[in-house]
Amino acid sequence: QELVQSSSAACPTPAPPLRRTPCMGAAPPRAPTPMVWLPLGLAPVLLLSLPRACRLEEVDLAGVPQDEGGSRSSAGVSPEERLLDYDCIRQDPSTALVSWSAWLVELEKQDGGGLMDKSLGYIEALVGDGNRERADAECALGLLMADVLHMLICYEKGGFNGPRGCYAIYEERLRAGLGRFGLRVLIGTRWPIADALQFMRFSSHAAEAAGAAKAAGLDCGRIASPVLDWPAFREVFSRPEWYQPAVDVSYGPELEQSWRHAAEECPLGFVAANFVKAMLCAHTESVCFAGHEAMLRDFLAQIPLHLVQGSGWPALWLLTHVPRVVRRHRFALDFTPRELLLPPPDTAAVAAAGGGAGDPASEALLDLRALLPALREAAGAAAEGDVRLA
Repeated sequence: QELVQSSSAACPTPAPPLRRTPCMGAAPPRAPTPMVWLPLGLAPVLLLSLPRACRLEEVDLAGVPQDEGGSRSSAGVSPEERLLDYDCIRQDPSTALVSWSAWLVELEKQDGGGLMDKSLGYIEALVGDGNRERADAECALGLLMADVLHMLICYEKGGFNGPRGCYAIYEERLRAGLGRFGLRVLIGTRWPIADALQFMRFSSHAAEAAGAAKAAGLDCGRIASPVLDWPAFREVFSRPEWYQPAVDVSYGPELEQSWRHAAEECPLGFVAANFVKAMLCAHTESVCFAGHEAMLRDFLAQIPLHLVQGSGWPALWLLTHVPRVVRRHRFALDFTPRELLLPPPDTAAVAAAGGGAGDPASEALLDLRALLPALREAAGAAAEGDVRLA
């Protein structure tokens, strides 16, 4: 609600084929200004773009026929393009650089082995510019996982000022990936990208990173006349029962009324508040999730990760925590995109081909077919009950 309400200027309703995502404030939409780090003496200066008031996303409707009545159908659009295989579980290992699905299964095993030990053989096969381009086409999130691990290796060996810019190369690639995929994909993926980032907390270079973040002012501890008591807000996250106090501050009058000023004044404190709001939106009114996710995407893609970790703000921890609490189940539904998006020619064909010629039916579809008679019977009984009540 707080994203949609506007006291001065409402977001314009675009004409098709544009759709509107939730408003992010009261100001009219404007083009974002890039965020860059510039050296100024010993401390970098963060030039922040104020978050967009409204975000318009163009919907590609080319080639999508209209049903009778003008509604769009999915006919003519590849199901694989509409439901992307981010986890790469349908990748053919015989033609891929590495077996992405086998690597993912290894990472998910609860056998006490470390992420690095399970990954070395895989990430070594991805080294090289030519391999990198091919890996990005095969499994972009798998490649991002490799970038995380490469970055951590470089960070542990030489810190953020290590030889030959090892850390900087992979850290920049990782931030580009965070901006490319955003929180929505990171919440849903099985690749433990956010979990791996937690290793930065235990690095021997943690104190050095904390000093650099403090020099950059990212701890927000020395602000004259601040919008909010930022150190007190940061301390909230160290409490065992932190959630409700964090919600109270995130939706408090200081941040609600002066959010633009707060974003400039303490960017990582503002990030923490948006993580809390995004988590609440994902649990309740998901319509407001996109606005906060867009803010987080912009900020996290621009601020170097060692400074994020060294600042004392829990942004990287929240990047791990939010997916864990938002995922309400671990159901392994294996419907194929064809089964979900394309109408089958008949039920017998669905059973035999899984909604696509030559493809086996998924376990989930077979289970659903077995339950359909009971579901229809229950629906009929409920309908008859409604009639009797009427």
